[in-house]
Amino acid sequence: MAAPAPAPAPPLRAWADLPGDVLYEILRHVQCAADRGSAALACRPWLEAFNRAAPPPPPRPRPLPWLLLPSADGSFRASCVLSGGTAHHHHLPVASHGARYFGSHDGAWLFRVFRQQGVHQLVNARTGYGYTLPAVFRPFDDVLHADIRMLILAATLSAPPGDKRCVAAGIVAYSPSPFADTTMLQGRVVFWRRGAEVALDFSPFHINPALDAEDIIYYQGVFHVLTQSENIRRYEPTLHRNGRLGQVRGLRLFITGGRTYGEAIHSRYLVESRGDLLMVVRLTLQLQSPTSRFRVFRMVPIDAAANVWHWDELHTLEGQMLFVGRCCSRAYDVNRYRGLEEGVYFLDDSSFYGIELSGGANAKTYACVDNGKWSERGVERCFTPLQEASDYSPPVWLLP
Repeated sequence: MAAPAPAPAPPLRAWADLPGDVLYEILRHVQCAADRGSAALACRPWLEAFNRAAPPPPPRPRPLPWLLLPSADGSFRASCVLSGGTAHHHHLPVASHGARYFGSHDGAWLFRVFRQQGVHQLVNARTGYGYTLPAVFRPFDDVLHADIRMLILAATLSAPPGDKRCVAAGIVAYSPSPFADTTMLQGRVVFWRRGAEVALDFSPFHINPALDAEDIIYYQGVFHVLTQSENIRRYEPTLHRNGRLGQVRGLRLFITGGRTYGEAIHSRYLVESRGDLLMVVRLTLQLQSPTSRFRVFRMVPIDAAANVWHWDELHTLEGQMLFVGRCCSRAYDVNRYRGLEEGVYFLDDSSFYGIELSGGANAKTYACVDNGKWSERGVERCFTPLQEASDYSPPVWLLP
């Protein structure tokens, strides 16, 4: 007796015929906004299903920063942690060859400077809209002192740029002589309002403040400046009725107890985390070597009335992801993001020191390779593709 004929194979169904509820469940588990957008554009039925009314998805956590890596043509590749560090090839309206990007603010705002022209700007990566920033600063206590040309190395804001009470603070390099373009002093901190043509330095100019500023954060209504000696100086800005920036009062917080790290210190960062202020110390085996590890400390009071504080070391990251960069570090709870683990994400900011005031034939190159994630397992080079250097800008975080 002949065997029964096999049942015919079911007809193949096109991906375009995927039921809307199934597609919704798939897209709901894609955390990266760029990947969700690409899926929705795969074909017309998918786009229609994506736009159909559906049960509202659960609230999404804060978007994680993207790492913008400069390309040779002046564009940027955006590497996304939620996509495993792979690059999204998106055109940014603010990408411009010749501009050095030196910081970011929430809402996709980027700080940049055109070194040849000495023009500093704050621009929005989504819209291309922006503001011009001061290119000179003036000591507040010396009315006869000429304005001093500066180069902003890192900057932060007290509020979104459109807020009428927004004040900016920056770490700047400057030339001690109007005739010297390349002999730079670094570490002074200046302040300005939107639309100001001149930034103000509230440290007595005839006294070297020896701040050696490493980082600035706006925390609990006050700018906190971290120095290379791991002390904190607080600056509380005041505004006149006419909107001009008034005296910025400074108060030093004395941090007790020195420490040795056993390795070379690459940089230090300030991060606000769950209401606390953290100092993140980045270490290398020796100077100009790749990042080896991080140590994290929480600022705790010993005698708050006397402004005496202490850095208390944390031996775990307590379930957090820290993204560190000068004046733009952020902390995120890892349990809000599926598939991710705690760690410190970092970018190559080794070119922070040694910046020249003006460009020219011997324009500086910016290292771009020391990016990655550090955890208890060590350093992972999770951002791709790797790039050795750029002739116009280091990498920069984009804070969506």
